[in-house]
Amino acid sequence: MQTEEWLDYWKQKEAEMVKEYGLENNIVQTTTPNYEISEEGNVCIGDLSFVMTCSQFPEQYDVFDKSGKQVAYVRMREDLRCDYPEHGGKTIYEVNPDSYGFFDSDEERLYYLEEIAWRIKDEMDFQEDQGRRRP
Repeated sequence: MQTEEWLDYWKQKEAEMVKEYGLENNIVQTTTPNYEISEEGNVCIGDLSFVMTCSQFPEQYDVFDKSGKQVAYVRMREDLRCDYPEHGGKTIYEVNPDSYGFFDSDEERLYYLEEIAWRIKDEMDFQEDQGRRRP
């Protein structure tokens, strides 16, 4: 199945499920409309820039916010892990994908990096809220 056919298929399935389960008012955006991948392997998702620091084994990235501050470190060996705000920090995402050491495709890369982007944003929001609560 070609990529566009696959996307059309899943859009149709999603519409059927929304109608079947009455979820019209509960729709959540699950894909990233705002992303790009550079020739060097850097990925921008929304306001986060995933800068590839190693394209071989292990594939890894330093992640920066729009102000240029490092907010995460991502690496893939036998597992895919994200530390906040840098290597050795709090692990906020860890999963064992089928790939080993590097992503097999751009689609796989975007899928996982989008998941990580959401976790980073959640952690950034949490840290910001914690800062407001301190006396």
